[in-house]
Amino acid sequence: MGDTVAQQAYDDFLAAYARIKLLACDVDLTGQTLAGQSLPPGVYCFDAAATETGGVLTLDTPFGQIFLNITGPYSRTSFSVHSDGLGGTFVSGGFGDVHIVSLDGFAYEFQAVGEFVAARGNAGVNAWQVQIQTDGQHGTASWTTGLAAQFGDTAVIFEVGKPITLHVEGKADTMLTPNADHAFSGGTLIAVSPDTWRVALNSGEIITVSEHGISLDWQVSAHDAASVQGLLGPDSAPWSYVNLPDGTLLRHAWSNDQIVGAYADGWRVAHSLFEHHHAPL
Repeated sequence: MGDTVAQQAYDDFLAAYARIKLLACDVDLTGQTLAGQSLPPGVYCFDAAATETGGVLTLDTPFGQIFLNITGPYSRTSFSVHSDGLGGTFVSGGFGDVHIVSLDGFAYEFQAVGEFVAARGNAGVNAWQVQIQTDGQHGTASWTTGLAAQFGDTAVIFEVGKPITLHVEGKADTMLTPNADHAFSGGTLIAVSPDTWRVALNSGEIITVSEHGISLDWQVSAHDAASVQGLLGPDSAPWSYVNLPDGTLLRHAWSNDQIVGAYADGWRVAHSLFEHHHAPL
């Protein structure tokens, strides 16, 4: 297990799981799809392994919603997760240097440097977009240093080592207090912890940002995942395929040079939210 701390954590997990197995089942979900469901507190069970092709399960708790990315078989003895650090599992977004998980659960490495469209909703009444800014050595290692979320005439901008900025078209920028919640036209900024924030849009999108020294980890949950474009989408693409802005499907069986070349260049921003605060939606 690596060390005594890891071994103790593993032992604690097994003990907790043994206690949970003894609980009576409240709701039998055998034959149902978990993706897209929102479950209140309770004990849920299957009479066999549950297999999911991809999606998000929402758990309603007294402390707020927890989003779980579910893809693959889940049995009594076999499952794996990547923690989001908030009590749930990583849904879709980027973490580390930069490991990206798409909206349909497909994971790939993105070692490009610059500013890119991480996700954007189709133009319309609820148009929105998320841009990321990365630093590092192009083609070798990159990490996220900034994230900007735009919806309508409002943008919330996160940059490592800088105050969180709220920009509203036609008004002076506002530096937001990082340890407080803020309501604005189109959504709410929620301070989850001293280094984690969540932007909840009224249209249903949720963007979570965590600062870790020189880099940011980020997640995006989309109300209409099938319509999303960018590094995270679309959700409707065939498994292991990624999309260029013109809709071209590219199978993800290519070299790092192609990822940081044609693919990255396709999603480089034309209008930077970090410099100009607004870009055409």
